[in-house]
Amino acid sequence: MCLYKSILLTILSTSALAASLSAGTVEGVLTFEKRNPYVGLAYFSDANDGGPDVCGTLDQKDKAFSKLLVVGKEGCEIKFHNSDDTDHNIFANDLESGVNFDVGLIPPGGDSSTVVNWNAGRLVRVGCKIHPKMVSYIANLPTSRYAIVEFEEGQLETRFAVADVDDSSVAFELVLQPLDRISVSIASGETKTVDVTYKGKVFGTLTLTR
Repeated sequence: MCLYKSILLTILSTSALAASLSAGTVEGVLTFEKRNPYVGLAYFSDANDGGPDVCGTLDQKDKAFSKLLVVGKEGCEIKFHNSDDTDHNIFANDLESGVNFDVGLIPPGGDSSTVVNWNAGRLVRVGCKIHPKMVSYIANLPTSRYAIVEFEEGQLETRFAVADVDDSSVAFELVLQPLDRISVSIASGETKTVDVTYKGKVFGTLTLTR
């Protein structure tokens, strides 16, 4: 029995070591010439592991959304809560993705939701019809290998990292609202630098290290 346990522990340890060696972190550095975008989402489109374990929740407080971006997967329910002392309304009329919904009024302390049913990899812009300055995004991702990229005002260099990426996953995607989508193939041991553009005009650079 002791020998059996020893062999089993050795197998498990070897498997864990192999898994740790085959997965790594991909680091990114975004540098902009004048100003940052609103928010970004970095992920590996070929890391199809089923998507995030938990669907996102979007709260509303002080006439602002609690998050710039929430992530879910196909069929999951994104929950909305109103922690304000005034009514809110969450809607989407995203021409790029073709997503259109309106959950109606959400009173103080109230809740509502929407189901993620748009194309994978798409970010859908949501707002409040009562408070037009409120903006957030909901993403549909088939992978849990992602990082939400948030920017500080006035800081032109931003770093991010996508962790636990298996060596077999090489298709990197970066969605920066409202800039052009970036698609880069990057393998283990590589470093790549690409331009960040909007309608062909360069606004900055992205450097990826794996």
